[in-house]
Amino acid sequence: MISMQDFHVIRHLSHVEKLSARKIASKLGIDKKTVNKYLQASTPPSYQSRQAPTRSDPAEKYTKTIESLAKDPKNLAVDIYEALVDQGYQGSERTIRRRVEQLRQNIEKERFFEQKYTPGQQSQFDFKEGLKIEFVDGTRTINLLFGTLPYSNTFFISAFHLKTYECFIEGMYRFFESIGGMTHEQRIDNLAPCVAQVHKGRRRTFTKAFQAAIDHYGLNISPCRPGKGNDKGHVERSIRTHARRIERKIQGKVFTSIDELNSWLKDYSHRDRNTLLEEEKKNLLPLIERNEEVMCRTESLKIGPTGLVRAGDYVYSVPSKHIGKTCQVLRSPERIIIKVSGSRVADHDRRLGSSIALEHIIFSLIQKPGAMINWAHKKVLFPRPAFKSFYQKLKKIDSNTAEAEYLRTLNLIQHRTLDQIEQAIQTSCCYETIKKDLLGENVICVQEQSPINVDLKNYDQFL
Repeated sequence: MISMQDFHVIRHLSHVEKLSARKIASKLGIDKKTVNKYLQASTPPSYQSRQAPTRSDPAEKYTKTIESLAKDPKNLAVDIYEALVDQGYQGSERTIRRRVEQLRQNIEKERFFEQKYTPGQQSQFDFKEGLKIEFVDGTRTINLLFGTLPYSNTFFISAFHLKTYECFIEGMYRFFESIGGMTHEQRIDNLAPCVAQVHKGRRRTFTKAFQAAIDHYGLNISPCRPGKGNDKGHVERSIRTHARRIERKIQGKVFTSIDELNSWLKDYSHRDRNTLLEEEKKNLLPLIERNEEVMCRTESLKIGPTGLVRAGDYVYSVPSKHIGKTCQVLRSPERIIIKVSGSRVADHDRRLGSSIALEHIIFSLIQKPGAMINWAHKKVLFPRPAFKSFYQKLKKIDSNTAEAEYLRTLNLIQHRTLDQIEQAIQTSCCYETIKKDLLGENVICVQEQSPINVDLKNYDQFL
């Protein structure tokens, strides 16, 4: 069948230009019989849609699977398509999209019932995961914990690198701090860091850490039913609304730290507060002061002969004098805090993963310089490329003393900054010269000394 334009061209060439059917066919590149057919026709060609498919439907044998998956609104058409491909489906994604759309038009829509709350009655909490945010050191994936008050429509947002118990309880506490008290009930999802086991109804077995927080702060946790996100519909709506707004507002913005991001989120959260919050405050419960032992996930560990403590998947250093002792490791959202006999002996940035402080291990290595050659964590000794180059120069000068000289130079970190040492090692390869340049003539670098244990019994008897 020819196009409408060709039909009019054929008639024009025949009736106006007086060309024969053969010449018209040759000029248009079509069959002479086709030209004669439309010269005899008094009406243009018409098109009719097919009344029945000309080939079998590739999705036909997956109908039950499609119907089952389409019932859950969380399953997007593309998710259903990918699931079918895994089962051997070879048709197009467009076919599945059309089928899902038809099915969902016939599914009875869920009815929602508006809830009414009293001031200070309930707060709701949930995470918004996987937000990409720009920092000065690159793009990071951030999780936002939303806390809301359904009565006054108040919300507060905290940002965390992780999605753990300590992040959740810290975000919850910040929310209560921001509103000046604690609600009578707290509605949460069945988060793995908080809920160890889900039982019938709303009964839950909480993790040991979260149960300790419940007991200490007097929380009244009301968990959602599994798969029933509408149980905390207020915080869900808040996440949908504000997560998109936040993404738009921070576009092009680069944060220097997670603290700066949280400061920005605090300002954002406070700007929309209304007078109904004052009614909420009158009915809030008092908030107990922070307890570090409860807010952090804690565990007792023994410090091995390497002077490193393994917490989860990472290792953290402590000063050598504590080797062999039992320590308490506290995991906060951003820090790893290590205590011995109640005193803080080490503090590491959790975001960095394994963390070994030079000041913790340098004294021991100076005593055993050969140990650095095959040390499992050797890269910690070369914080910047300039230090690696300096070590290579020392090896060329004297391979027998290179490690000792390098470690003595690195030990200057006890007195000067890394920047100052880096500048000094670029002009000299002699430890004594570098020390003189950085510290002057009369400074003596001493090694760490263990505390002296004095037996005072004889002095007591004398007195």
